[in-house]
Amino acid sequence: MHSSTLKNPDVLRGGDVFPQTPRTAAMAGSGCALQGNHTLNPALLTAALTSLEAHWVPARFGLPELGSAGCAYTRRWTASGMRAALQHFGFQAYREMQLSVGGGIALGEKLAGGSTIRYTHVSMLRYGSGYAVGIDIGVRMKLSEQLSCGAVAENVAQLPFAKEERLPITMKLGTALEQGAFRVACDFVKQSRFPAVFVLGVEYRLLDILSLRAGASTIPGIASGGAGVQWGQWEIGYAVSAHPDLGWTHTAGIGFRP
Repeated sequence: MHSSTLKNPDVLRGGDVFPQTPRTAAMAGSGCALQGNHTLNPALLTAALTSLEAHWVPARFGLPELGSAGCAYTRRWTASGMRAALQHFGFQAYREMQLSVGGGIALGEKLAGGSTIRYTHVSMLRYGSGYAVGIDIGVRMKLSEQLSCGAVAENVAQLPFAKEERLPITMKLGTALEQGAFRVACDFVKQSRFPAVFVLGVEYRLLDILSLRAGASTIPGIASGGAGVQWGQWEIGYAVSAHPDLGWTHTAGIGFRP
């Protein structure tokens, strides 16, 4: 059960396409300890803002067949938060639908934990379909007012599509520095059967309206960038990433905070 794109480093398997907001995509997928990146770490839902959002990737690496679209609802309470999201990826010959529900809770003033359950359904023309359930767990600890660290384990349940096709286990360790309008996120990512990857992302917020972002990752050496504009209760984001062999991927999104 394989599709024909490259990811980490050279293969994209069933269940590998995770939804990314324009902010996360612009920062090269970094930020498992950075406030606001709750798509990467469910523990960050304790600091999320209640919102409705949608994102769109019209084509990965210039291929419309590998595009995706998704939407999500996030709700925050005093010491906890939840998120429900739906994503579609692929085309007629290969298609993935993914439904996820996650929650996070504060375990004190400095520590938070969370978990996400994802249901992924894959269908292939003339080959049938299958589904799998993945469970992610994450923690985040504030070391100081400016510095945080986080850890995430993805697909720890290892529930398979079939005997030969299991969701990949991914481990992430990260730190984040938030100093005024400037933010830096550094993550170490290790997926089963693939080399470790280091990702770095930076963000600068200008006049509480415009956010400028950039990022880079090793293996395969992807560079990314983008921006976000917040106007009242609305936020619009855009990101672009460049793969050294496959080319460009664009991500756009819009969010509303009631």
